[in-house]
Amino acid sequence: GIVLLDAVYGEADKLAAWIEQRRGFAFVLGGPSTRQGHTALERRLKTAGIALRRGLSDVIGPKDVVFAMTPTSHGQLPLIGPPPWPLAAALGMQFRKK
Repeated sequence: GIVLLDAVYGEADKLAAWIEQRRGFAFVLGGPSTRQGHTALERRLKTAGIALRRGLSDVIGPKDVVFAMTPTSHGQLPLIGPPPWPLAAALGMQFRKK
């Protein structure tokens, strides 16, 4: 899978192509500085018929695509999220088989 923390500045088409291959999960957390790229990626995935989940839960499946936005600045997002320590939270999700 892939975990993106405020990382969609460009290359939305490449990211979408990887997600569309359905080889793994995607957790995409964006802040104000990546809103435009986040929106472009989301639009492309919806057009491709990829279902998106909103927000972070404690369980993720092998092909789930989870999107969340936060008002936190780019420099603070990896630390305070929300959720606090978002990388640890994403990696701590229980993996379920489908």
